[in-house]
Amino acid sequence: MSAHPHHHADIAVAPAAAIDAALIQAYRETIYTLQRPTPLALRVDEANDALRVVHAKYGVSESCFVTAHNPFSVRLEDAANDGRHRALCEELQATGCVFFEAKGTHPTGPWPAEQGVFALGLSRTDAAALGRRWDQNAVVWCGGDAVPQLVALRPSAEEVQP
Repeated sequence: MSAHPHHHADIAVAPAAAIDAALIQAYRETIYTLQRPTPLALRVDEANDALRVVHAKYGVSESCFVTAHNPFSVRLEDAANDGRHRALCEELQATGCVFFEAKGTHPTGPWPAEQGVFALGLSRTDAAALGRRWDQNAVVWCGGDAVPQLVALRPSAEEVQP
């Protein structure tokens, strides 16, 4: 019997071992916006005074943007993404987490905006765990300095190399 090297090509997609560097760059360039409780446009690694105000108003020192859309950056149909988003919101509601509708929009790329949530009071660890539960490559976490940070949930390509 001859070997079929491509025999497994039709099996459900598993995430690549590493996140493509171009994808990481795209996440960094994305603008994460929300309208409530106040209009915010968050950029990775840029301090945001309006965010500091929101933290103070709600008595938290941490927050994060997470989406349930497009697991592992594989495009899903809108209906599937909408269903995942609703389930994410229900999960957060069940835990009593305060969160607001938000979206991530890349300024120049071909990707459509991704609906997500901006959740208050989540530690970096909890934010990462939430992102992993929803099969995300990364979340954006903000600490007490109000500087959004990209938190990769899988190693980037550079980190995987020996």
